[in-house]
Amino acid sequence: MIRFHHLSVVFFSMTIMFAPAAHSQSLKAEDAHVKDKFIVVKSVEAPSEGWLVAHKGGGGQPGKIVGSVMIKPGSNTEVRIPVTGTLDHGPNAVIILMMHEDAGTKGTFDASEDKPTMQDSKPVMAEVIIE
Repeated sequence: MIRFHHLSVVFFSMTIMFAPAAHSQSLKAEDAHVKDKFIVVKSVEAPSEGWLVAHKGGGGQPGKIVGSVMIKPGSNTEVRIPVTGTLDHGPNAVIILMMHEDAGTKGTFDASEDKPTMQDSKPVMAEVIIE
């Protein structure tokens, strides 16, 4: 009986130890280019459903918003973000893709209501070079 109780405690401790990793949020994106009036990202791995927002980039800091699109959690391929602002996309231009919650009017992006998704007090984002 004591041995069984001990195993239960160990199992419970292991569950707690692994729980934070399951809730970890990250955004991965690769191979972006501009086609027509869209930023096309070959692959986006998103932690949750929400808005994928494209910001002008530079120095690792997000700048002005240049487009947004709703994406699903998990793997998204050939994501087409309509460009709503001006985008300088010369060689090695950088954009920052940032996850935003769909907190305001559902299905409509509003930067004042749909705030960035946060992890450890930092926005969930990825820097991508436009080819």
